[in-house]
Amino acid sequence: MTMLGLLFVFAMNVIIPLFLQAARGTAPLAASLTLAPGILLTVVLGPIAGRWFDRFGGRVSIPLGFIVMAVFVGPVGLAAGQTSLVIFGAHYVPAVLATAFVIGPAQTFALSSLDQESSPHGVTVVCTSFQIAGGVGTSLAAGIYGMVSLAQMTSGNNEVDSLITGFRAAVALVIITSLIGVYLANRAYSARKPQAAQPEAPQV
Repeated sequence: MTMLGLLFVFAMNVIIPLFLQAARGTAPLAASLTLAPGILLTVVLGPIAGRWFDRFGGRVSIPLGFIVMAVFVGPVGLAAGQTSLVIFGAHYVPAVLATAFVIGPAQTFALSSLDQESSPHGVTVVCTSFQIAGGVGTSLAAGIYGMVSLAQMTSGNNEVDSLITGFRAAVALVIITSLIGVYLANRAYSARKPQAAQPEAPQV
């Protein structure tokens, strides 16, 4: 679940600037700043999502985070052909904000399931998963974006329309991975064994 949330972030944060520069001629700085509001708000929302997890657990918040990611990233793909960068960036804000309810809580859920001896190994696995998710997410999204765009241009479509189609294919990828996250979150909480009851103190 953590890796799927990170895959979403890495994939979109690489593909969006690439698309804006190639298809819409946006300056590199402006393309990167389009991501800034959502990323900064996610930093602010992180502690709030953590308190929500501490109070209510992740049975609702983690699947809900994945659902919001899947639902709100769709309009980002639909807005790809519009001219306003403000509208484009605004559509991305709720999608990336939802990752705050997935990445941190999923790590906490996983590590809290380990005993004291296994916890250091669990932390190592989680840290390694960050690197794997970054590499896989970026490679998959960029590969799909480039492959679909090239296929469209080869078939005779103009460059801008081809790039828009490629971008929407990359968006479809993160929608699919988010839906997989919903499934995994439900399975994880269904499969988690209840904590063993504390033994009663012997009666004198």
